[in-house]
Amino acid sequence: MGNTMKPQKLINTSNKLCLVAIAVSMAISSANVIAEEGKEAEEEQGLERIIVHAQKTAQVLNEVPISVSAIGKDKIQDAGMKNIEDASLYVPNFSITQDSIGDRINIRGIQSGNQAGFEQSVATFVDGVYRGRGVQTRFAFLDVEMVEVLRGPQSTLFGKNTVGGALNIRSARPTDEFEGNIRASYNIDFDEVEIGGYISGALSDSVRGRFTFIDRNRKEGWIHNEFYNSDDPMSDESAFRASIEWDLSDSTLLNFKAEHGTLNNSGGPWEIIEAGPLAALGIEDNIDGITNIGAQDPVLDFGSSMKMKGEYDEYSLTVEHDLDFAYLTGIISHSSYNFDRNLAVDYNPLSIARFDDSEDFEQTTVELRVSSDNAENIDYIAGIFYLNSTLKADGLSQISVPDTHMLLDAGCLLNGGVKHQGDPLNPTDDMLATVIANAQLGTLAAVTNNCAQSAALDAIIGTDANLPGVARYAMLNQETTSLAIFAQMTYQFADDWSTTLGLRYSDEEKEAYQLALAPAYAQGNKTELADPLTTAAAMTFLEFTPHSYTKDDLTRKEDGVDWSLRLQWDANSDSMYYASIATGSKAGGFNSFYMGDKPLAIGLPGNQNPDEAEFEGESVITYELGSKLSLLEGNAELSAAIFHTSYDDLQVAVFSGNTTFEVQNAAQATINGLELDGRWKVTDKLLLSGGFGWIDFEYDDFKNQACTNEQLSTWREQLWAGGANPLAVGLNNAHCAAAGINDQSGNAAANTPEFSAILSATYKENIGQYNLNFTLDVVYTDEIYRQDDLDPVLLADATTKMNGSIKLTAPDNSWHVALIGKNLTNVDDDFYWGNDMPLVSGASEVAVAAHRNISIVASINF
Repeated sequence: MGNTMKPQKLINTSNKLCLVAIAVSMAISSANVIAEEGKEAEEEQGLERIIVHAQKTAQVLNEVPISVSAIGKDKIQDAGMKNIEDASLYVPNFSITQDSIGDRINIRGIQSGNQAGFEQSVATFVDGVYRGRGVQTRFAFLDVEMVEVLRGPQSTLFGKNTVGGALNIRSARPTDEFEGNIRASYNIDFDEVEIGGYISGALSDSVRGRFTFIDRNRKEGWIHNEFYNSDDPMSDESAFRASIEWDLSDSTLLNFKAEHGTLNNSGGPWEIIEAGPLAALGIEDNIDGITNIGAQDPVLDFGSSMKMKGEYDEYSLTVEHDLDFAYLTGIISHSSYNFDRNLAVDYNPLSIARFDDSEDFEQTTVELRVSSDNAENIDYIAGIFYLNSTLKADGLSQISVPDTHMLLDAGCLLNGGVKHQGDPLNPTDDMLATVIANAQLGTLAAVTNNCAQSAALDAIIGTDANLPGVARYAMLNQETTSLAIFAQMTYQFADDWSTTLGLRYSDEEKEAYQLALAPAYAQGNKTELADPLTTAAAMTFLEFTPHSYTKDDLTRKEDGVDWSLRLQWDANSDSMYYASIATGSKAGGFNSFYMGDKPLAIGLPGNQNPDEAEFEGESVITYELGSKLSLLEGNAELSAAIFHTSYDDLQVAVFSGNTTFEVQNAAQATINGLELDGRWKVTDKLLLSGGFGWIDFEYDDFKNQACTNEQLSTWREQLWAGGANPLAVGLNNAHCAAAGINDQSGNAAANTPEFSAILSATYKENIGQYNLNFTLDVVYTDEIYRQDDLDPVLLADATTKMNGSIKLTAPDNSWHVALIGKNLTNVDDDFYWGNDMPLVSGASEVAVAAHRNISIVASINF
C-alpha cells in the first residue's frame, strides 16, 4: 500500500501577487548579488565591480561562468546579519536551518540529514580552509568581507561533499594604513547587546596585523516558556581572530590566522503544534508565543528546554609565491571544536525523556596548488589536498519510567483499553496477555500498544520498585583520511570562445568504533549496567540491541574521479554565455547512532549487524546553461542560470517515531530549476538588487520514507484488523517505512520551497553634510514542508517578510548610527523546523521563527 495523496502547492493570492512583482522586477534587472561597495569593488561605468574568488582566483563576478551570489560586508552590516543563516535569506535557492540536533545547509534542494555520521552536501570554506561539519557554520561569521554562494557541484576545485554547492567566505585582511572600528548594537525586543570591532595596520615595513572580536548576549527570546518562566532562546557568544601578513620578499606573502570562539545557548523557540494524545492530559496545541517544556524529574531536569555549550579554535598558515610564470599557494590549517548539548526531547511539560549529545572534532588539512600567470590562451590551476580528521559523537537517551507509565496508562485506560497483570517476573507474558485481551475486545491497535507497554512496566515496577527510568548510550569514534589531486584548464580556442575541463581524483579511508549500551538511569552516566531486567526494559523502550564494534568491523575505503566540462562564449563586452556539465560525489560513512534491532518483547534477544551501520556515498551530475549580462550602459547587471540535476543514492535517516534513526541509501531524484541574480543602479541615489529562484525537486524513487503519524496509525489499524492479527500491535514507524507506505516517489524534498525571491532597495540622500541611507528588503518564501516525511501538519505557509534599516553617517565617515528592523510585517506563525514528538505518537512540535524586532546600532571608525 502506498501514499495515494501527493502534497500539492498552495499559494494564496496575496503571495502570488508579491511573487509576480518581485519576478517582474528581476526581469528588469535585479538579483541577489548584494553589491560589495567596499575596497574590493572597482568602478565600471555606473556599477561597481564585485570581485569574487569562486574559482580560487580573483575574478569580476559578472565574468564567472558559475551560478554565484555574493554578499559584501556593507550589506551584512546594514541588514544586521549575525550568522550565515541570516545571509541565506538573501540568496535564492539557498537556505540554512538550525534544528534541535543539527544544521542543514541546502542549495537547490540538496542537503544533509540530521546524523553526525553524514558528511555535508554543501561545503563551507573560510579563507580557503575547509569546514566540513554543519555546526561549523555557526562559527563562520566574524569580520566577514564577502560571502560567495556557489550553486551546483564544485568538486573539481573544492573537493568532495560539494554535491549541492559551496560557501566561500572571506574575512577582512590586514591593511597597510592604521584603522579601527568599534560597533555596538542593542536589540530592543530581545534585550540583546552586541559589541564588536577591529584594529588593523602596519606593524613594520613588511608586516601588517589585524585583530577583531565580537561579544553577543541575548537575554530574551520570542517564546515564553511557562515551565521555567524564561523567554527563549537565550544566547551568549563571543569570538576573536588575530591575523598577520608578512612580506617575506617581493614575491612571497605569508598570512597566519588564529581564531577562537565560544557559545553558550539556552532554551529553544519550540511550541506544540499538534498535541495528539497529550490533549487527554490537558496539554494543548499552542502557536501563540507561549510554550511549556521542562521536567521535574531531577535526572531529566537541567533547568531549561535546551542547553548547548561549546568552543572552537582554528589556525591557518597561507603562503603565496610568485614564480614569474605561475603562482604557488600553500595552505596548512588545523581546526577543532567541541560542544555539549542537553535537550528536553519530549517537548512537553511531562518528565518523559531527555537527550544529551556531544561532539569533539579535530581536523588538519594541507593544500598546495599552482595557477597560471596571465597565460595568453591557456589558464590552469592544479594541486593536491590532504585531510585528516577525528570525530567523537555520542548521545545519551533517558526515559522516566513513572511519567512514561502514566502517559501509557492514560493512552490505554482513557480510550477503553484493558491490562493484564500476572507474574511480575514475566513482563513479556503480561504484554502478550494484554494484547490478546484487547484483541478480543476489538480495541484499537494504538490503544492496545499503550496497554501492552504499560502492563510490562507494571511487571517491571513490581519487580524493582526503585526503577526510576531506563537509559541508552551510543557513541561513534571515527577517523577520516583523504587525499586528492586536481587540475582545471581553460583553453581559449577563438577570440570569443573558450572551454574548461576539470578533473579531481579523491581517495578516502574511514575507520570507526561504534557502540550502544544500557547504563543506569542517572545524569551523565555512560557506564554499562549489569542488571538484566533493566537492560531488557531499556532495549525495548529505547529500541536497541547492545553491541560494540571496532575498526576491524567498521572500515571503508572509497575513491573516484569527479569532473567538469564547460563551454563559454563572450559574445561581446557586455554579455557572456556558458554551458556546463559537472559531477559531484559525497562520501559514505557510518551511522553514529546505529542501534541494531528493537527486541520484539521484553526479555527477547535483538539483532545487530555491523554491515547495517554503514552507508554508501552519493553522486550527482548537473547540466547548466547560464548568462552574465551588463545592461543599460553598465548601470545594470543580470545573471541567469537554468539547471538539471540527477541525484543518486541519497543518504536518508528514517525516524522510527520513538527514539532512533535508521540510515540508508534510499532515493534517486531529479531537480530542475532557475536562478536570476542582478542589480540596477536606477540613479546615483537608488540601487535595486535582488534574486529569484525556482526549484522543481522530484524523487524518482523513494519508497521507504518514514510514515506520518496518520499513515502509521491507519496502516497499523488495517493490519491489526480489529484484533484479528495481534502481532501488528508492535509495529512502529520503521516497519511502516520498510513497507513503503509513505512512498515519496514523485514528491519534493523537505526544506525546499518551489519559489524564493528577494528584492532590495537602497536609497541614499544627503542631509546637509550628513549621509542618510534607507534600505528595504522584501523576502518571499513559498510554502515549505519542515519534515522529511512531508506530514501536512508540518507544512509551513508561504511568507513575505520585510526587513529595513535607516543609517545616518558623518561627513568624514568617522561614525554612523542606525535603526535595523527585521520581520517588520511581524509574521509570527512561521516555523523553520518541525518533528514528530518522540515517544508520543500523534503529537508534533515546531521551532518558531523570530517575531518582529528592532535594533539600535552605533559605530565609530578611527
